[in-house]
Amino acid sequence: QTQLVFYGRPANDRNAFLLGIEALRAVKATLGDDISIVSAGHPFHEADYGLEKVLQNHGLLPNINAVADLYRQSHLGLVFMYTPHPSYQPFEYMACGCATVTNYNEGTSWLLKNEVNAFLCDSTVSAVTERIVTAAQDDVLRQRVIEGGLQTVAGLDWDRELERLVDYMCNPSPTTDRKRTVA
Repeated sequence: QTQLVFYGRPANDRNAFLLGIEALRAVKATLGDDISIVSAGHPFHEADYGLEKVLQNHGLLPNINAVADLYRQSHLGLVFMYTPHPSYQPFEYMACGCATVTNYNEGTSWLLKNEVNAFLCDSTVSAVTERIVTAAQDDVLRQRVIEGGLQTVAGLDWDRELERLVDYMCNPSPTTDRKRTVA
């Protein structure tokens, strides 16, 4: 059985909760018992959204270890981000060996590459559903994306990135050596 974790935050428009739950209804209708769907990120009652037979909400997890445990138990992680900065969610999914499914976003295109380190999709219920179903059923493709995600985060170092940020703040002139690409 494939497990999918959804970053479900009904109060945050940038995370497209309603798009997510409609796609997850369709995924559950398509895959049935072949998929288990859980949600984390915000306390809500499944019944308030008619999701009792679709997903189980874990709400706010108590600490980063609980987050990592849930993500490590999951094959797929669904998150939407409609602001130009990347969410930390894809980084966490990738680091835990969980394939990220998310929307296309010009602001994150430097980081998230379709079928390389994430599954990207258009912002429609049918497109999200199709990407999740494909990712759940194609073990080889999903494993390739998981490996790409692990490679992406393996090269990241918070201390180095903070040093780069401080350097830029102290010396804000753009130079080519500050440009960054992520595999």
